[in-house]
Amino acid sequence: MRPPLVHTGENPACLKGFFSQISLFLVDASGVLYNDDGVIPGAIEAIAKMQKQAPVFLVTNNSSHHIQLISDTLSGLGFSFSPSHIISSGLGLSRDTFMRRFIEGKRIGIWGGEPSYEYLKQANCKEICPHYEDVDCIVLTSSLGEKAEGEYQRLKQYLLGNNVPIICCNPDRVIRGTRGKMIPVMGHYARRLEEELEISVMWIGKPYLNFSLLVKQILLDDHGIDIQKRASKTVFFDDNALNIGAMTKDLGIQGCLVHSSGISFNRSIKECLAQTDHPIAFTISTLKGI
Repeated sequence: MRPPLVHTGENPACLKGFFSQISLFLVDASGVLYNDDGVIPGAIEAIAKMQKQAPVFLVTNNSSHHIQLISDTLSGLGFSFSPSHIISSGLGLSRDTFMRRFIEGKRIGIWGGEPSYEYLKQANCKEICPHYEDVDCIVLTSSLGEKAEGEYQRLKQYLLGNNVPIICCNPDRVIRGTRGKMIPVMGHYARRLEEELEISVMWIGKPYLNFSLLVKQILLDDHGIDIQKRASKTVFFDDNALNIGAMTKDLGIQGCLVHSSGISFNRSIKECLAQTDHPIAFTISTLKGI
């Protein structure tokens, strides 16, 4: 049975009581563990407490860096996640059979930095081509910060004269920057391509079903965890209500919106929950005190 809807930033006894029964934690990174202002207060302690209780997996749309680099970065911030416990949307390039067929043995144009190249290598691409010429497919992994608009215009001009498949493995449209500024990222530019060029981009990552199924596959194949058998005792934390609604619907698990430390901080809880038609079980301010 789905627990009652709870809106709170205070983590009352009923909320803590529910979390104490959880046997699998899925946790987003940006906006939940950290944002551009630094580590969220209490997040390190909360993750350590979860890891003592049950398996904890980072479930992220960060395809800008390969999972080993993500692990190293988190370690430097004070978290402990082995690469095997990081499920990035970038892994879908090799482990989703539909996506892999566009990459394996092909020349791949990439919008993204070298830290993301390993995802393409794992899919056995023939060659990685940062400049797009004569490519079989284009993959969008990272929006490259201040250079993003220039790169967008360069790619747009290329696509005006070249019809090639495009995959975006980082669907996030914005992240929370310093002092609460919303920064457009890869999903924003991929959606602009669709709208301005009237083309279709292939997506993998939250909130798409293919990513939910990738999470399910990796948990079962790599860790022997059948999420269907523990769905009622699995909870997913994210700062994006749309992502939570999709994954809880796809996998039958519980969801918890982390409201104050990520992209939802400047919206009311009611506005956030209205983004999805699938109920979200819990809302908390931050992970502090979990």
